[in-house]
Amino acid sequence: MALAVIYFSRKNNKFVSIIPIICIILFWLHPIGRAAWIYPLYWLIPAAVAFTRLNKHLFFNSLGSTFCAHAIGSTLWLYSFGMTPQVWLMLIPIVAVERISFAVGISVSYVVLNTALCKIEALLPKNFVQVDKNYCVV
Repeated sequence: MALAVIYFSRKNNKFVSIIPIICIILFWLHPIGRAAWIYPLYWLIPAAVAFTRLNKHLFFNSLGSTFCAHAIGSTLWLYSFGMTPQVWLMLIPIVAVERISFAVGISVSYVVLNTALCKIEALLPKNFVQVDKNYCVV
């Protein structure tokens, strides 16, 4: 999750987006992962977002962040528990719904917290908190 947070911060997401690429390679190196080779292609999303202008959009940055966490978790799961290639392939549509839902949740939470901080910013010491004014609903 720490890498997902770093990715979301937009400061190092180009560097962090390399980790899902490494996870793709590790997934393909495993015999079960090789049989379900299409599953980790989702993990190209963090790199695609980081290296394009999509990283300027809150939802796409959230999507890249959640797939960054997903890559690490899935690779660890594969090497720890295995599962059959059929199960990995069956999970593909479920992962899409799950990760889009997470990205929506991350985006909504970000806007809500920014809005709350915008409203209490005047009560706090100067430069105590940095608020992204683009995502304040006032």
